[in-house]
Amino acid sequence: MGNDPLRHLAAWRQDLERLAAERKSAGLWRNCPEMKQISPVELELEGRRLVHFASNDYLGLSWKLAELPLKESLERRVGSGASPLVTGRSEAMGQLERRLATFEESEDSVLFSSGFAANTGLLSAIATGGDTIYSDRLNHASLIDGCRLSKAQVEVYPHADVAWLEDHLRGNRHRFQQAYVVSDTIFSMDGDAAPMNELASLCDQYEAILIVDEAHATGIYGSKGAGLVEELGLHQRVPIRVGTLSKAIGCSGGFVASYGSVCRHLHNHARTWIYSTALPLPILRAAYQAIELIESMGSAREGLRSRSRWLRHEIQQIGFRTGAGESPIVPIYIGDPHECLAFSEKLRAKGIFVPAIRPPTVEQGGSLLRISLSADHQTEHYDRLLDALKG
Repeated sequence: MGNDPLRHLAAWRQDLERLAAERKSAGLWRNCPEMKQISPVELELEGRRLVHFASNDYLGLSWKLAELPLKESLERRVGSGASPLVTGRSEAMGQLERRLATFEESEDSVLFSSGFAANTGLLSAIATGGDTIYSDRLNHASLIDGCRLSKAQVEVYPHADVAWLEDHLRGNRHRFQQAYVVSDTIFSMDGDAAPMNELASLCDQYEAILIVDEAHATGIYGSKGAGLVEELGLHQRVPIRVGTLSKAIGCSGGFVASYGSVCRHLHNHARTWIYSTALPLPILRAAYQAIELIESMGSAREGLRSRSRWLRHEIQQIGFRTGAGESPIVPIYIGDPHECLAFSEKLRAKGIFVPAIRPPTVEQGGSLLRISLSADHQTEHYDRLLDALKG
């Protein structure tokens, strides 16, 4: 063992430094600088004021909610104090869960501490041995980890490949007690939509259960903003829907909307719900008010999607490759992580902040600039972005 009892700690730290050096050499190292948010579309970074196209706060509600009085004042209590099964399930939590169920047109809903916790808790609780899960290759990390934590056999299908999925359901569905098809509705990096009607039809045909994550669709799609499932009229055919409070709703937390029996099952089996402190009261109150606002923001939704279509066209005219669709997520595909980082730095030098997204968030060779639009972006902001891209 030697004379130095702490020698193993030094060796361990050296291993970490070696791994860090490898990531830096590959252009994959991530820094986490402090930023000062100035407005829904402006921030201060390292002493520079920048227009940013980086937030998931698509409707600017995280700022608008700060201007509203909360029903329960902060001087009484902030934290919930315990997990929901102990003393954490407050009246405010119950009210928000019922409001979310109405919003989603479901029997009930369950609130989690985050969208990540909702996905991992749901999938690890609902899918068991003897089941199978078919998961889209570009699903969010929380869905991927939830599949891994389950005891089901997991098959990853090529992105949005309905033909592949049908072939495997036809050949293998009989082998499993339950089959689940799991997909984002709007994919977080590419901004494209899942083939929802086709997925629903396959699940009907092969008696599979469709589970979707509406994180990037809530607030943006549907007549009242409940998501792509609402817009396509698929409520009855998509029995389990996951959402987040942290994007267009402008708060923090996640939820599952489904049958009452599913929600009771999660109360008894979802470890990320059972063993996490319930959401703070101010967040619960603010999220309730956000949903009230979202239902009346139809013009903001349509304006955001219209600008997204227009911006995609303008970016293509400049000569870049971007993604299809009309979501507020507009990717510019670069490929090489070093080039992607350099391009992001070039934009920052021109007063525009657009993050460089690199593996493992995207696949090898798939590095991209992720432009994220807000209802608060004005014409001058788009002009500055396009000028910076042209330069």
